[in-house]
Amino acid sequence: AVLNQDSSFYTPSRPARRGESLQIFGTGYPDPPSAQLFLGRFPATVLFSGPNPGIPGLWQINVRIPEESSLSGLVPLSLASGGRRSNGASIRIE
Repeated sequence: AVLNQDSSFYTPSRPARRGESLQIFGTGYPDPPSAQLFLGRFPATVLFSGPNPGIPGLWQINVRIPEESSLSGLVPLSLASGGRRSNGASIRIE
Protein backbone atom coordinates (compact mmCIF):
# COMPACT_ATOMS: atom_id res chain seq x y z
CA ALA A 1 0.00 0.00 0.00
CA VAL A 2 1.09 3.57 -0.65
CA LEU A 3 -0.24 6.70 1.05
CA ASN A 4 0.16 10.28 -0.17
CA GLN A 5 1.53 13.03 2.05
CA ASP A 6 -1.97 13.80 3.38
CA SER A 7 -2.36 10.08 4.36
CA SER A 8 -4.92 9.47 1.60
CA PHE A 9 -4.46 6.27 -0.39
CA TYR A 10 -2.38 6.78 -3.51
CA THR A 11 -4.38 6.04 -6.66
CA PRO A 12 -3.71 7.08 -10.26
CA SER A 13 -6.53 9.62 -9.85
CA ARG A 14 -4.83 10.93 -6.67
CA PRO A 15 -1.21 11.03 -7.90
CA ALA A 16 1.88 11.79 -5.87
CA ARG A 17 3.49 15.20 -6.31
CA ARG A 18 7.14 16.16 -6.66
CA GLY A 19 8.60 17.45 -3.38
CA GLU A 20 5.96 15.74 -1.23
CA SER A 21 6.37 12.58 0.80
CA LEU A 22 4.94 9.08 0.42
CA GLN A 23 4.36 6.34 2.97
CA ILE A 24 5.07 2.91 1.48
CA PHE A 25 4.15 -0.30 3.30
CA GLY A 26 5.33 -3.85 2.76
CA THR A 27 5.52 -7.12 4.64
CA GLY A 28 8.67 -8.15 6.45
CA TYR A 29 11.81 -6.08 6.71
CA PRO A 30 15.55 -6.65 7.03
CA ASP A 31 17.47 -6.17 10.25
CA PRO A 32 18.39 -3.34 10.37
CA PRO A 33 15.46 -2.00 8.31
CA SER A 34 17.49 0.15 5.90
CA ALA A 35 16.34 0.90 2.37
CA GLN A 36 17.14 2.77 -0.82
CA LEU A 37 14.20 3.80 -2.95
CA PHE A 38 14.30 4.97 -6.56
CA LEU A 39 11.62 6.68 -8.61
CA GLY A 40 12.72 6.14 -12.16
CA ARG A 41 16.46 6.85 -12.09
CA PHE A 42 16.19 9.34 -9.22
CA PRO A 43 16.89 8.35 -5.61
CA ALA A 44 14.20 9.37 -3.15
CA THR A 45 15.23 10.66 0.27
CA VAL A 46 14.32 8.04 2.87
CA LEU A 47 12.86 9.87 5.88
CA PHE A 48 12.00 6.72 7.88
CA SER A 49 12.45 2.99 7.41
CA GLY A 50 11.32 0.58 10.09
CA PRO A 51 8.56 -1.47 11.63
CA ASN A 52 5.15 0.16 11.67
CA PRO A 53 4.41 0.92 15.32
CA GLY A 54 0.83 -0.33 15.16
CA ILE A 55 1.00 -3.49 13.02
CA PRO A 56 3.59 -6.22 13.76
CA GLY A 57 5.48 -7.43 10.67
CA LEU A 58 4.58 -4.38 8.57
CA TRP A 59 7.52 -2.41 7.17
CA GLN A 60 6.96 1.33 6.69
CA ILE A 61 9.16 3.48 4.48
CA ASN A 62 8.55 7.21 4.30
CA VAL A 63 10.26 8.97 1.39
CA ARG A 64 10.42 12.44 -0.13
CA ILE A 65 9.82 12.54 -3.88
CA PRO A 66 12.63 14.33 -5.74
CA GLU A 67 11.65 17.67 -7.31
CA GLU A 68 13.20 16.84 -10.70
CA SER A 69 11.02 18.37 -13.42
CA SER A 70 11.51 15.32 -15.66
CA LEU A 71 9.95 13.11 -12.97
CA SER A 72 6.34 12.97 -14.13
CA GLY A 73 3.72 10.61 -15.46
CA LEU A 74 3.86 6.90 -14.71
CA VAL A 75 7.21 6.29 -12.97
CA PRO A 76 8.75 2.96 -11.92
CA LEU A 77 9.30 2.60 -8.17
CA SER A 78 12.00 0.24 -6.91
CA LEU A 79 13.24 -0.55 -3.44
CA ALA A 80 16.62 -2.04 -2.55
CA SER A 81 17.61 -3.37 0.86
CA GLY A 82 20.18 -5.86 2.03
CA GLY A 83 21.43 -6.42 -1.52
CA ARG A 84 17.95 -7.35 -2.77
CA ARG A 85 15.44 -5.51 -4.94
CA SER A 86 11.71 -5.52 -4.44
CA ASN A 87 9.15 -6.46 -7.05
CA GLY A 88 8.51 -3.61 -9.44
CA ALA A 89 5.67 -1.14 -9.15
CA SER A 90 4.79 2.17 -10.77
CA ILE A 91 3.21 5.34 -9.45
CA ARG A 92 1.86 8.43 -11.19
CA ILE A 93 3.68 11.66 -10.29
CA GLU A 94 2.58 15.19 -11.15
